Amino acid sequence: MAVSNAILLLDLILRKRKEGMKRRDAILYAGPIRLQPILMTTIVSLIVLVPVAFFPKTGIDAYSPLATVIIGGLSISTVLTLFVVPVLHDLFDDLPEWWNRSLLRRSGAGAAKIEAIDA
Repeated sequence: MAVSNAILLLDLILRKRKEGMKRRDAILYAGPIRLQPILMTTIVSLIVLVPVAFFPKTGIDAYSPLATVIIGGLSISTVLTLFVVPVLHDLFDDLPEWWNRSLLRRSGAGAAKIEAIDA
């Protein structure tokens, strides 16, 4: 569920960027729009799991620890999806450009040294 929520958020960000919106503006636009569906799916899942985790009936009490773990993981993954995924996208979006610049800089410096040695 966390992965699909992150994909939905990043998909809208990338679509808005293809339409010409700046990166930060696209992130700020996509966050509130995708907030409602992400929270709705998470809250519905939590509502279903709370009785299993905290008020188990006979026969379902073996699933109580599993439901507790799922509640914790779902809560943490929702927070990470809403806050950390957009921040990481903002940070790592420039990584390919930086990598190409550093490779070009290294190859350009290496070529200059070879030309100096040949001369």
